[in-house]
Amino acid sequence: MARRGTDATRARDGQYGTQDGGGKSGSAVDPRLRDSALCRIVGHGLSGFFVNPPEGLCGARMTTALVMNQLSWIRLAETSTAVLDLFFPRTCAGCGGAVDRSGGYLCWECFRAIELRETGLCEHCGLKIQGDVQHAFTCGVCQSMPPAFDRARSAARFGGVLRNLLHQFKYNSGTWLCGDLTDLLQGCVLAHYTVAEVDAVVPVPLHAGRQRDRGYNQAALLAWKLAGRLDRPCLGDALVRLRPTPTQTRLHADERRANVRGAFAVRAPAWVRGRTVLLVDDVMTTGATLSEAAATLRRAGAWRVWAATVARG
Repeated sequence: MARRGTDATRARDGQYGTQDGGGKSGSAVDPRLRDSALCRIVGHGLSGFFVNPPEGLCGARMTTALVMNQLSWIRLAETSTAVLDLFFPRTCAGCGGAVDRSGGYLCWECFRAIELRETGLCEHCGLKIQGDVQHAFTCGVCQSMPPAFDRARSAARFGGVLRNLLHQFKYNSGTWLCGDLTDLLQGCVLAHYTVAEVDAVVPVPLHAGRQRDRGYNQAALLAWKLAGRLDRPCLGDALVRLRPTPTQTRLHADERRANVRGAFAVRAPAWVRGRTVLLVDDVMTTGATLSEAAATLRRAGAWRVWAATVARG
């Protein structure tokens, strides 16, 4: 179990938000039904105000009214969530039990069972070394074949409950898990990077055909939510995938590098030129995909490329 007290652990344990307690009553429902209901409640109020603001408001009075109205709807959203929990209780995506974390779909027990990656890491790629390592080091792979990114870090080990969550999120339309996964990703970024130095957040893209089949790009969902929490711009279209690449699941390291070679392009180099880019993906295995994407960004003029993923395989 990782040490408590670091940014990664606090984010995992929900200390950037508030904890609600107690079990829930009622029958579990599809999380998408809950999210849809909440969006309709809150979205109706916000859109109604901004499209048709009260007459006679302008300048500072308008700004104050907008802020007060947003706060009112945020409070309504919190109340609506509590009401939805009462009639449509959330169930833990890990164990199926009651959820006792605020706004998420994992219980505290399952969330704390996730094995964080905090210490004993390669300075370059973040590979976890076995044993108690107290000094900085670079792994043999990075020494023999340095990746194109300046640094890569992953929040946790790809295994156990996190493996199941990521499979649901990626392959079974489990987009409601994005918030829980972003909790981990946010903690990782806060623990290993200086957020003020990040100029833009960029997701690893899917090929258009694969994204059309899946319906979404899981890396883009994570990148947008993470960028919002960090108050950094997200350049969702900065990178494009030029060709569909076969799945890398059963490929060795050399095959993975060959598989993604030349697969990416930067849509508009001016977007990344001279900037520090935070590259986001869901899982890192050998780092071949992240390295190729980083190399593409560097060729387009990016000054520095950091990478962050939810899990490391």
